[in-house]
Amino acid sequence: MIGYLTGTFRAPDLVVTDTGVGYQVALTTPPDTGETVELYVETVVRENDISLFGFTTRQEQALFAALVTLPKVGPKAALALLRDVGAATVVTAITAQDPQPLTGAAGVGPRLAASIAANATLPTSVTDAYTGDNHAPSPAPQPVIDALIQLGYPEPAARAAAREAAAEQPEAELPTLVRRGIQLCSM
Repeated sequence: MIGYLTGTFRAPDLVVTDTGVGYQVALTTPPDTGETVELYVETVVRENDISLFGFTTRQEQALFAALVTLPKVGPKAALALLRDVGAATVVTAITAQDPQPLTGAAGVGPRLAASIAANATLPTSVTDAYTGDNHAPSPAPQPVIDALIQLGYPEPAARAAAREAAAEQPEAELPTLVRRGIQLCSM
């Protein structure tokens, strides 16, 4: 399974790695062509298809994974919810059990929206990330990135791990963030 990709974005949904391998990845918000991207990838395997869905944060990936476990919500509907409605609105609608905002996504009618709002169970990390005042991911602290790079981890992985460690433990000291970053890089 592919869990993380970094590379250059090529339109419409192609990410080319530094080694020249291209992956077709469905994204919620495609970046500009030629832009370097870091993506957490959800791999969906079906009988006759393997599809990759890319997300800029682990929380968005976890939200997608939670949505596709629901009855009648496939990867395309889950991606449409995140793309058309937005992760913060989806989380708010689910926690408030309000199906109306979910109907703004392509392919999500009133019945499916009601089912999602009533039955979805979201991980705590997802609700915590999107129910506060600030919906942007935490910035990656540079000293943590530098420490992880000095330990031999590649810069994109170090940056992603530092960002996630800071998001999980915003008040933590540098040694704690570095230890968590090492754990995340080793996953």
